[in-house]
Amino acid sequence: MDSQSGDERPAVRLDWVLRNIDLIDGHLVFYSFNGNTIEPATIVVLVDEDIHTPPEGASYFLEVQIAKEVLRVWRSWRNGQEPNDDQACEALAYHAEYDAHLPAS
Repeated sequence: MDSQSGDERPAVRLDWVLRNIDLIDGHLVFYSFNGNTIEPATIVVLVDEDIHTPPEGASYFLEVQIAKEVLRVWRSWRNGQEPNDDQACEALAYHAEYDAHLPAS
């Protein structure tokens, strides 16, 4: 996938990112290509905005550090339960839309 600056960064599925989130640098930013649809199969690009411009046609979604925090709070509010891919995507989408954590109830 080409960015406006001509750099290439791989586009990956969001479910892959969620399974590997602890290994991903927190200062990166998620950009997606599916508009506002956030689901495990959503294609995202991780961008270091200090170095690269987002790919053409991509929309800002969420910072990786915020995504890590959203998932940490999700687990905390549910007694340590791990979210499945759909639950994690729901929590991230909720935070992206409302700037708040998904309530446990």
